[in-house]
Amino acid sequence: MEKKHAVIFFVLFLAIGAGIFARFWGLEKALFWRDEPIHFIAAMKMNHHDYSLNPQDPRFWFLEHPQVATLSMGFLTQFIPADYTEVILMDRNYVYFYVPFELIRQTFVSIRLMSAVFGLLVVLLVFLIARDLWGFNAALWSAALASLSVDFVAISRIAFTEIFLIGYFLLALLFYLKILKTEKKNQK
Repeated sequence: MEKKHAVIFFVLFLAIGAGIFARFWGLEKALFWRDEPIHFIAAMKMNHHDYSLNPQDPRFWFLEHPQVATLSMGFLTQFIPADYTEVILMDRNYVYFYVPFELIRQTFVSIRLMSAVFGLLVVLLVFLIARDLWGFNAALWSAALASLSVDFVAISRIAFTEIFLIGYFLLALLFYLKILKTEKKNQK
């Protein structure tokens, strides 16, 4: 019986490792999705905006998506030396006719890397929430399923804001569960 549990744990850890590998493998070689360059531009505008060049607030540029996710997506571009003037000056209507592919070529791996890191964070948060609610065995199964979920892997590999929102939602849920557990402990 003990050997059976060890084999199951090994397989589950192997599944989690395979999910992590699937998120990071070939990020620099994957083709752009249809709207992905627009998300690249929004992320760069949020992280490199210069009000002396363009007085328009970058938060109004991509209104249909939350700014905290867009800001998180482009965080690593702050450490990439490049000329972001072209992106800062870009108007919202202009993006559908012209995309600065040279700048995107320099920065897209870092933006996709942030998506993959948040995908990894989602797996970790699923594990922590499931462990708090149902125990270690259920948490391991939950993390393995989240790690191998085709949807989670797919949105972790592209520069869309969905994986950031899932990560922030799960983080808030984890904090909420911790608060509830602390309050229940203090009432006793």
